[in-house]
Amino acid sequence: MILVSSERLSLLISKKKILAVDWDSCTLRMILFNPDLTAPKVIKVISEKIASDVDVNEADSFGRFIGTILAKHNVKVSASIFGIGRERAF
Repeated sequence: MILVSSERLSLLISKKKILAVDWDSCTLRMILFNPDLTAPKVIKVISEKIASDVDVNEADSFGRFIGTILAKHNVKVSASIFGIGRERAF
């Protein structure tokens, strides 16, 4: 494990794989990577159109969709980073 620190952020990450997740109303984007500080490596990049019946503002609906996409691309991770704008935070 590597401990990365800054003034406002302390993040414990493993040396295995991390999934970074970002989205807007139309597209889900994910990058699976090895966070090695000396030689980080992108393992897989995923971009999928969000199905019309999925509400990105509803956790159950969006969570199921993300799970389906991860299974489709055979991605298994224990750590994820989600990009959430301030307007979505509560």
